[in-house]
Amino acid sequence: MSLKKLSDIRILAIHQSSDLYGSDRSFLTALQALKEAGVEISVVLPMEGPLSKEIEDSGFNICYQESGYLRKSILKNPIEFMFSSIKTAYNYNKKYKDFDLIYINTVVCFSAMLALIFTKKQKYIHVREIPTGFLMIFFRLLLKMTGAKLIFNSIATQSAFKLKGEVVYNGVKGQTSVVNVRSNDFKLRLLIVGRINSWKGHALLLEALSNIENPVHLKIVGNTIAGQENIEKELIEYAKDNVETKGHNIEFCGFTENVSEYYKWCDYLVVPSIHPEPFGRVAIEALSFGKPVIGSDAGGLAEIVKNNINGHTFEIGSMNALIKVIENLENIDSKKYKELSGKSLEIFKINFSESKYRSSMKSIIKNNCLH
Repeated sequence: MSLKKLSDIRILAIHQSSDLYGSDRSFLTALQALKEAGVEISVVLPMEGPLSKEIEDSGFNICYQESGYLRKSILKNPIEFMFSSIKTAYNYNKKYKDFDLIYINTVVCFSAMLALIFTKKQKYIHVREIPTGFLMIFFRLLLKMTGAKLIFNSIATQSAFKLKGEVVYNGVKGQTSVVNVRSNDFKLRLLIVGRINSWKGHALLLEALSNIENPVHLKIVGNTIAGQENIEKELIEYAKDNVETKGHNIEFCGFTENVSEYYKWCDYLVVPSIHPEPFGRVAIEALSFGKPVIGSDAGGLAEIVKNNINGHTFEIGSMNALIKVIENLENIDSKKYKELSGKSLEIFKINFSESKYRSSMKSIIKNNCLH
């Protein structure tokens, strides 16, 4: 594609969720950045939701495509899924003819990626996941077949796929310029934010707290996807029977579109994922508030959290290592905590600001679409 100016470019942007979790917010920010560049954008989402309202408020056109996304629940009937995916891919292929550039956010958009194989339009896939086992082999092959240019959300994600592309760190708005001090509350204030599922480490953190004597106040912000409510129910029961009985306060706060008050409240954000995080957007959100992060030492988190500089890291999946980190927090005096908070802000501003993310996304379009 060779166009004289950005206003000539019509983009179709496709995403697999209508929630407002990490990849959803990053998708919205990317759209807003491209809109600032002057391109015309239409959006495809699976359904109405919090994200669709934000996108509409930003002035984008939205259409809805319910099928064609890789979900564990759908894969229980693989034959039906394949027929549905092929039909959806055919519809996408027809839709692509009306656009100059296709931007797909996350590899979960299976049918949309499948349709890319049959179009010569300019195409991008923003890779925000690190699959394992067979799924990694499958997605790596599919990404190659699409012929799309790839954008990765971290060096860890690109290294896992072993494919060429550009690394663009997610970015969020700066929230404060004030270095924090520890709360005067009797209990250490910990926060965990994000989707509740089997690998985000909620169970690991609760089990660790059940083995810690010094009292902790933990707020859990987020919920499960439909069909996995049993995970949250089991966590609530475990917390009541095994953690709160040790003197800890555990609050399940549900999902909220505005997490600001929770970041302001906490002393530390905890990201205890038991599988490598492709990035870790909630970690940079915490840094933007000057709050240090406790995180697993693998995946994208290792590119965000520097041990004893802007937080503390522990061996991924190790409950004993997590216990040791939390217990040592009681030994951190106010001077050291202020240093951690100050470095959190500094590292955020240098590497993870929203302005840097927007600029990087706009540059990719300009550099590759205007010849």
